[in-house]
Amino acid sequence: MAGTTHGARSTVPIATLTLRQLAHGNAVRVVALFAAVPVAFALIYLIGQPTIDRVTFANNLFTHGVAPTVLPLAILILATSALGNEVEDRTMVYLVLKPQTRMRIVLEKLLAVA
Repeated sequence: MAGTTHGARSTVPIATLTLRQLAHGNAVRVVALFAAVPVAFALIYLIGQPTIDRVTFANNLFTHGVAPTVLPLAILILATSALGNEVEDRTMVYLVLKPQTRMRIVLEKLLAVA
């Protein structure tokens, strides 16, 4: 049958390609280092003499450390890498000229980053 899709790969080709590009880039490694920062703080907490309970420490670490700094930086790095690869590889023009809306392109890139 002409015009039928062949699984999930053909319905979200931009997301699939973006995932492959991100897997081979350095952005994932940098984000993994950012993700290790809260783990390092938790280890320091366990080694030291804790003056507050674990739940309070974890809550403070997330609300004052992870949510306002680590999470936005990780998202910024991955999003920039997802769209930056297209500019760097000079494939942005071909991507935008495809018969897909720009919103779909951005949503598929977001799907790959998330």
